[in-house]
Amino acid sequence: MPKRLGRWRTAGNSFVCETVTIDNRSDGAVEAVARGRLEAVDRGMMLRYRVLPQGEVHVYAELARGGGSPPARVGLRTTMAGSFSRVTWFGPGPDESAWDRDEYPLGRWSGSVDEQYFPYSEPQETGTHVSTRWFTLTDQSGAGLACIADPNGCSVPDQALSFSALPYSVEQMDEAKYEHEIDADGRVHLCIDTAQFGVGGDDSWGAQPHPQYRLRGNQTHSVAFVLMPIRSVDDVVTRRCSIVEVE
Repeated sequence: MPKRLGRWRTAGNSFVCETVTIDNRSDGAVEAVARGRLEAVDRGMMLRYRVLPQGEVHVYAELARGGGSPPARVGLRTTMAGSFSRVTWFGPGPDESAWDRDEYPLGRWSGSVDEQYFPYSEPQETGTHVSTRWFTLTDQSGAGLACIADPNGCSVPDQALSFSALPYSVEQMDEAKYEHEIDADGRVHLCIDTAQFGVGGDDSWGAQPHPQYRLRGNQTHSVAFVLMPIRSVDDVVTRRCSIVEVE
């Protein structure tokens, strides 16, 4: 699979912004829209951030359809301070899951960011949680950031969202041959996707995921979610978040 989908490794870093528009809306929100291209895969990309007066940020990203190999995942990623070391989510758990390995019970689960990393014999991506309705990253006081899925804006709504929060970046895990070659940088590395390829491997020799667990290259993909500051995890449950429908 790395060979088949190799050109997507550098897709995110190849984004070239072509236009940016700012709209001060009548409801007090400010909306920023950036459009451009992922030059590594020759695909159009649009990012929209709508900031509401109460501090919520409604995020929508859209990847245009195109030829060639399909994307292995579609989403966004960022980093947070290492002090936000506690992760809580509502979805399958408590262990990591995948699009084609989604048999865990649905519930509210918590753990440290460090606990989301599983030390495979050869470092690789781990700690993914699929079919997530919401998740939070909080510090010792319980305050932090919540992310709430907006399935209406996701191209794979039954998976919205798929996320991971780890002490290592994708590149660190990808480039290391042995675990001792990975050094934590003190940040939380956060990935938020509409979905990513299943793990496949039915024959234990590299079989691709079944078609229903793969993203298609000839269709538009999108991911949508709401970010909101919280004083505690209970804010996500008690406060009703106004999800913006994708236009």
